[in-house]
This record gives sequence, C-alpha cells and structure tokens, in this order.
Amino acid sequence: MRPSSNPHSPGALDLEAATWTATYRLQLSARFRFDDVEALAAYLTALGISHVYLSPILSAMPGSNHGYDGIDPTRISDELGGEEAYGRMSDAFRRLGIGQIVDIVPNHLAASSLNPWWSDVLQHGRDSRFVNYFDIRWQDSEPMHLPVLGSDVPTALANGKLRVEATEDGPVLQYFDSSYPLAPGSVCDDIHELNRDPTKLTALLDRQHYRLVPWREAESRIDYRRFFNIDGLVGVRVEDPAVFDAMHGRTLKLVADGLVQGLRVDHIDGLRQPHSYQRRLREAAPDARIVVEKILEAGETLPDAWLIDGTTGYEFLSVVNGLFVNPDAEAPFADLYRELTGEGRDYVQVLEECKRLAVGALFRGDLSHLAAMFEALQPAGRWSRDDVEETLREVMVALPVYRTYFDPHHDESSKNDRELMLKALELARSRSHVEHSIFEALGSLLLEPGGQEETAFVLAFQQYTGPAMAKGGEDTAFYRYNRLVTLNEVGGNPGHWSSSVDAFHALCARNAERWPQTMLTISTHDAKRGADLRMRIAALSEMPDVWAATVRSWMARHESLREHGPDGNDAYLLYQTLVGAWPIEAERVREYMLKAVREAKRHTTWTEPDEVYEGALCRYVDQVLADEGFASECAQFSRRLADIANRSSVAQTLLLLTAPGVPDLYQGSELWDLSLVDPDNRRPVDFALRLRLLEEAAALTASEVMARMDEGLPKLWLIMMTLNLRRERPGLFEGTYTPLHAEGAGSDHLVAFLRNERLIAIAPRLTAGDDSSLVDAILTLPTGQWRDLYSGTLWDCGQHTAAVLLRDFPVALLIKDEA
Repeated sequence: MRPSSNPHSPGALDLEAATWTATYRLQLSARFRFDDVEALAAYLTALGISHVYLSPILSAMPGSNHGYDGIDPTRISDELGGEEAYGRMSDAFRRLGIGQIVDIVPNHLAASSLNPWWSDVLQHGRDSRFVNYFDIRWQDSEPMHLPVLGSDVPTALANGKLRVEATEDGPVLQYFDSSYPLAPGSVCDDIHELNRDPTKLTALLDRQHYRLVPWREAESRIDYRRFFNIDGLVGVRVEDPAVFDAMHGRTLKLVADGLVQGLRVDHIDGLRQPHSYQRRLREAAPDARIVVEKILEAGETLPDAWLIDGTTGYEFLSVVNGLFVNPDAEAPFADLYRELTGEGRDYVQVLEECKRLAVGALFRGDLSHLAAMFEALQPAGRWSRDDVEETLREVMVALPVYRTYFDPHHDESSKNDRELMLKALELARSRSHVEHSIFEALGSLLLEPGGQEETAFVLAFQQYTGPAMAKGGEDTAFYRYNRLVTLNEVGGNPGHWSSSVDAFHALCARNAERWPQTMLTISTHDAKRGADLRMRIAALSEMPDVWAATVRSWMARHESLREHGPDGNDAYLLYQTLVGAWPIEAERVREYMLKAVREAKRHTTWTEPDEVYEGALCRYVDQVLADEGFASECAQFSRRLADIANRSSVAQTLLLLTAPGVPDLYQGSELWDLSLVDPDNRRPVDFALRLRLLEEAAALTASEVMARMDEGLPKLWLIMMTLNLRRERPGLFEGTYTPLHAEGAGSDHLVAFLRNERLIAIAPRLTAGDDSSLVDAILTLPTGQWRDLYSGTLWDCGQHTAAVLLRDFPVALLIKDEA
C-alpha cells in the first residue's frame, strides 16, 4: 500500500485501490455531525461497509437537515464540525480502510445573504464579480425581483417589518430574520431617521439592485432559475468553466488528497449541459467513482457517451420493488380503487393533468420566459403569447422522460432522444387547438437548432422539462394516484403494475456489461417509503380479496367520521399507510398525511392550506387510531402482512447485495425500515441498538437468527454475512452475470443468477409466506459442489427444488467449492 497524500493520515491505507464492497448513506446535520460519524467507524467496518456515503458536507444554511441549500462551496461546514472534525473522522475511517463518497450539488445554492456570492450580487447588481455565477434573467435595466415578503412593500413598511439596521459590515435591509445588503452609497440618511420615514425608506428601496416583492408573486415575477419551484435555491451557471472551478474546487481537493474516492452528483438533469459537465468532472477527477442522480423512465438508458460509473440506483429500486407485486392482482386492485375513490382514469392521464398543473402554475414565470425566447426567434406578432405558452406546455406534458440531452459542444444526442421529441410534438399537436404552424416552428428549433440564440432556447427548454416531470409526477401525481402505493416510488411508475423476472435479469445483464460499478439501492433519503414498508404494502397484492374485504369494512366503519374530509382517495392512502407502518405514532401519521394531501394539491396546498380540510383530516386520523376495535384489527392484519413481507424484504436485500453494481444501504435500514417520506426517514438512528444486535448476530446460526425475525435480525445478519464475503472475495461478485431459470409450476416464484461462474444467488418472490409454492420450482445447479453461505449446507450439482434449497433461510447464496 502506498502512503496517503493526506497530511492528517501518514501511512494510511491505499483507499483508491480498495474494493468497493458497499456504501452506507448518512444524513448529516447539526444533530449528527462528523464526530458522530467517526464514532460509527468500527460498526460500519464490522457490517462490511467499504465506503461511507455522506450527504453534502460543505457550508449550508444554518439548521439545514439535508445540506442541499449550500451557502459556501469553498468551505467544509462548521455546523457539522468544520475542517478539524472532518479530518478526525477521515483519519478514523482511513485507519480502518473505509473510504468516502460525498454528495455534491452543482445545480444550485441558497438564495440567501449568508451566501457571499449571492450577497455580492444583491449589493452590486450587474457590476458584481459574481454576477455570472447565477442563472439570472436580467430584464433590461430592471432590478432583480426577490419574492420574499408576506405582504406588499407599503404594508411591510407601515408595520415596521422592513427596516434598516446597522451591522459590522455596514447597514442592511432587515425583514424578520433575513437581511439584504444595500448598494454602496445608497444610505444617505441617519438610520433611525430613515426607519421613521416610509417615504425615505421607499426611496432607498428604489436605489437597490433588487426589489422585494410578495412571495405569492414568485411564479409570475421570478427572475432567476430555481431548483424546481423553491425560491430560496438559485440556479448556478456551472456550465461556465470558472464557475465550475469555484463550485468544485474544495471537493476536488479532497479527492486529490485521497480523502474522497467517490462523488454523487445531485440533480444532474437540472444542469444546462449535462454532457459537458460530466466530461469536465471526469477530467478533474479521473480516478474517482462518479454516480449521478438520474431518474430513468421505462425504456430509457443512460447516454453511453457519459464518462461516469452509473446512477444512484432508482431504476434498480423500481424493478426490484415490482418483483414483489403480484401481476395477477392488477385488475382486482383497479376495481377496488375505482369503487372506493371513484378514480377510473389510468395513471398516464393523472400524470398529464399534474404536469399541466405544474407547468402552468408552479413554473408560470419560467414558461413565460421560454415563450419570450421562442417569440424572439420568430416573425414578430405571428402568434399570440397564450398560444405559444400552450404549445410549450403541451410538449412538456407529452414528453415521457425528464429531459433530452442536446449539447452544442458534445452533440451526442441519441436517436432515441429525437424519436421521443418527435412523438411528444405529435401528441401535443393532436390534442391542442392552437395553429399547427407553432408546433412546426418549435419542432424545427428543438430538433435542428441553428445559431447561438436557437441553441440557448433549446438548452433552456431542456432545463425545464425535468422540473415539470418531477413536480408533476413524484411531487403531485404520486400523491393523487393511490391504487397501490408501494409503486409510488421515486424512479418508479404507479401505472406500471409489476416487474417480471426477465425484466430484472435484463437490467442486471445491462449493468454487468455497461455499468458494473453503478450504485444499487432499495432505500434512499428521497424515498417515499422505506424498503420494508414497501414490501408490506406490496404484500397486499398477494391477498387481494382479503384486503378488499378488510378495507371496505374499515371505510364503512369510519364513514360517519368523514363528513368534512378526508375524501375516499386520501382515506384509502391512510389505510394502506397504517397497515404498512403499524405500529405507528399518531403524530407521525398526521404529519405524513398533511404532507401527502398538500403535495396532491387537490384540497389544500403548501402555499394555500385549507385549514378546514386539514383539520378534518387530522381529526379523522386521531379518531381512527382511537378506535380500539380498529386498532386491534389493524395490528392483526399488519402482523399477517409482516409474515409475508419480512421474507420478501430479506429476498430483495439479497438481490441488492449480489446483483452487478455497488450496493448502497440507507442509514438504519439494516433493520426493518418502516419509515415514511422525509422528514420521517431522517429521524435519528439508534446505532447503539444496531451495534449490539450485530455483535449478537455474529455468533448465531441461520435458524437462531430466524427465531428473532421481529427484531430484524435476519436482515442485519444477511447484510453482515454477504458484505464480509464481498470484502474477502470480491472476485465472486465481478465479471459475468448469467440468469438461472427455474423449471416447474413454481418457476416464476424464484429469482436466481450466477455471478462469475462461482456464485449463485437464489431469492423467492410472491410466495405469500407459504413455502409450498417453492416445492414445484426446480433449479439446476451447474457443475461442481456449492456451499450455502448462510446455512453451511453443501449441495451437489443437478436439480433441486427451491423449497429444499431454502429450507434453512429465506434466501441462499451458494459459493462454488474450489477444493
């Protein structure tokens, strides 16, 4: 091993050459800092983790519980412990041979005066040396609009909420807890006198490079690109090489120093030129593992030209999740959903409705900006602004993927991109009443951009189709279409009912051939539900008649409680949530349901909450949970689900740990993970419990572990056993991937594959907790003898029933006996 270039850790292990066994995602915050991470080093080593995977580590807004609202990308966060604590943590991990992958956020920074670059732009306007760092749409000589006020300016001045205050750095404009720098020389009066005179204050405001406006006007008056529709996150022009260097310099220094071996790129689809970006990042970090957060829709693949190692694994999560949904239950669930809620549309229709809402409401200002760019490239007055906006909106709605990837510097747009855009244009034109000539002009621009202005329009258009899909889909439609909510997961498609074994094999074969180091996951910080909660809800599909009768009785039982809300759709979501997460505290249920109905935007929203509906919803939750008869029935039903789901959870965990790629574990998910969407899934993790159980599990047999199923010990033990094998014999998990197809009546209940001719993974599915279905599934083991890692049983080659192979543990991992 060569010495490290890290001055903190002379003679440390060569982590650049270390095997990537698995990553372990940790959510950092003021409540969980570098010192807390350092304390986990021995635990993660014993679990078999090779690389700790950290949420953003650079300076973010005070109190941030995620780090995606960065304020200074040149500094490690003091709130997390600063440089010294980061160095101590890194030393501890290096001594144990654990590397790091860090989450980087190139798309945006916080639009806050605490961000020195943004503050300088507010103070100096177009003369700021950082003015080109941000994606600002300056309007002629107009100032930039900041949608931050709760009222209009005269009201804020009259109420004394908007005033000037003296600071060490000079006078600032203060509004509640937020301050805004003032242009040099613009304060000409005594501050006390100024604050007593609304006329002078108004004149002062008019001398600034920005205008404070009501936050409710954001969608029509926003002058800068945001992360989705979050006004407090301003888009960064990372396509500019100087801005790229400024944004990445500190992180790339960590890579160069050998402290960081991998980078996870947040929201790459938000960037102006993802092709150029990933090439520049690869040139700056040639030896780092680079994965990107990218949601791939059905039939979509990563561009082959990208010089990265893969994605963060949403597509793997989606396919694995669908393996455990009974394909025969789709029709009964559709009928039940229609009966209970009145929703008879398919998901595509719901999604299109929600995307149309997102583009027209959440991104109204952005749509207007795109329309103006388009009009500037056409003969003056040829079409009305309304028709142009409708055309742009309908094409965005019709596009079935997050975005396309035309890049003038690296024109590697795939044939598939062109076909998708052609189909979107045709579909949008077929259902629009505007002149077809607009679609023809738009198509010419999008498919054959010419000069600089045309290219600028195409790049801007591509940046906004992703937010339209994200806000319309995962942040709206996923909360409206509640047919079976295990399918409503980031990277998934609630309209696609289940996954076949062949689909799983196809994904794994593609990863083995093209993306062998891609990240695999079944739980993330952005997941709508924990992996094991999803398995419980998926188990409903294995008992459709029982579930239908049960939920009908519960809905009828509580019908009188729903006079003012919730409606049938929200109530049905509640019952699915309860059977999946039971037992669960009322406060967690209320918080989740409030978030769900606000995201759905049918009865209430985040910006305009309906207190009557939300109050009725919370009362309904409390009354349902206070119903002792229901609570008893729900507990019994949930126990029945858990008996099925726990085995499915062990099975999906085996697939995660053995399929081609690098598995990622989300913090705490090594035990049963019944978390709901954030912030629920970012609650503190009891690592002391996990360490104690891991120490106990190390001395137990498969049968002893199975006796402690309720504690989640089989999952923890499986992870420890498998990851330590990966660390000791990494070659078993590399190389070829060969599907193994079972025979017999139960063949579809088995997922099995061969890795590198020396390792066989065997996982059951859709057995409803009854191993009898595996008696009729026959698997032929290749030549040689095979020892099961979990049971220790030695198997000869030839035919074996799945029931026999899995008699001691829910899954099997067979290693070829080299002796």
